[in-house]
Amino acid sequence: MRVGGDQTIRVDVRVIAATNADLDDLVAKGLFRRDLYYRLKVVTIRVPPLRERSEDIPYLINGFLDELSRANAVEAKSITGEALTALTEYSWPGNVRELKNLLESLLVSVRGNVIRLEDLPSPTHRNHIGPALPEFEPGMSLSEMERRLIRRTLEFTGGNRTHSAELLGIGVRTLQRKIRTYGLSILPTRRRSRGTGS
Repeated sequence: MRVGGDQTIRVDVRVIAATNADLDDLVAKGLFRRDLYYRLKVVTIRVPPLRERSEDIPYLINGFLDELSRANAVEAKSITGEALTALTEYSWPGNVRELKNLLESLLVSVRGNVIRLEDLPSPTHRNHIGPALPEFEPGMSLSEMERRLIRRTLEFTGGNRTHSAELLGIGVRTLQRKIRTYGLSILPTRRRSRGTGS
């Protein structure tokens, strides 16, 4: 019924409300109306922050780089494993929006077609231990370097050979052949979280 009116108007609506506040705590402190809280609290969907689903970050990065390169009409860029590791280890206080904005900035500011660790702003890799592959030593054979790089990449992806091959820039069959050649044990493939929202 409108204010000042005398006729009831029927409506059919659904309310979707979002917040990053702890409403239970606010209700307990008297800072949020209890009746409104229980009117809204029908189906609750918790969207975990990006820092709690870091396994999604490489997939988000690849998707955003492709999407943003087309949206900004710039050449697509790839990202090194070292930079990808740093971004995966970052806590992302601004969640997915922060990640997307950073990638858009890198796409238009980085020269060349590869995003490297040194291209990242310092907050995203200040906790990243470098160099990215400390097991590499002067005088080490190329085959041993390759073996260690493949092993570290498999560890990073949880044994996902398809993802590992993408990061290494080689085909899956080539990776499988090298795994056999170097006698590397296959880690169980890590299952991705299917979290919703951003």
